[in-house]
Amino acid sequence: LTEKYFSIREVIKMYRNIPKGVPPPSTPKFAYGQVEMKKLNTVSESLDVLSFSGPLKTLYPPSFTDLNQAFGFVLYQTVLPIDCLKPTPLSSPLNGVHDRAYISINGVAVGILERDKALTINITGKAGSRVDILGLVSNLTLGADVLENWMVYSLSIDEAVCQGLVKCGLMDLTWVAIGHPVGHRSRSLSQLTFSALLSKTT
Repeated sequence: LTEKYFSIREVIKMYRNIPKGVPPPSTPKFAYGQVEMKKLNTVSESLDVLSFSGPLKTLYPPSFTDLNQAFGFVLYQTVLPIDCLKPTPLSSPLNGVHDRAYISINGVAVGILERDKALTINITGKAGSRVDILGLVSNLTLGADVLENWMVYSLSIDEAVCQGLVKCGLMDLTWVAIGHPVGHRSRSLSQLTFSALLSKTT
């Protein structure tokens, strides 16, 4: 238990009754040290393993509620309807990203949309280029036009791990990655999958 825990506890005491007595002791932690991670495939290349329900074709991006999905990740795919030879804004005009959306064009990561922080990124690509978005989004606009015609994949990473479809071992982990541009320090799906793998082995 850290100083932050006790500080938060004191704040909660100002508004709610807390259990009496001494807080339970800290749980023991295991130091894994350095763990080698080997790239297996990208998310798009692994949809047959990660998306048990298969694609849903829809005009506009559905919410998790629409998909009857309580948690996890969803991959949204569409194509650029026009040539974007010059940087063109891809935007979440109604702040509809919850909470981050990782954007790639033809498998190359180009940026991140983030609720309340980054509502627009500039992208380039030719008409017909595949747009992959990992995250929960509402309608997105390309320039002034709303993007339509989506293929949507619910991703069941935990279930894939449980069924042994994503292999893992403490010293030799395979993982599913979504690349990110140099300089991006955001969490990738590989890190989130790695967390899931560790939770299955402890």
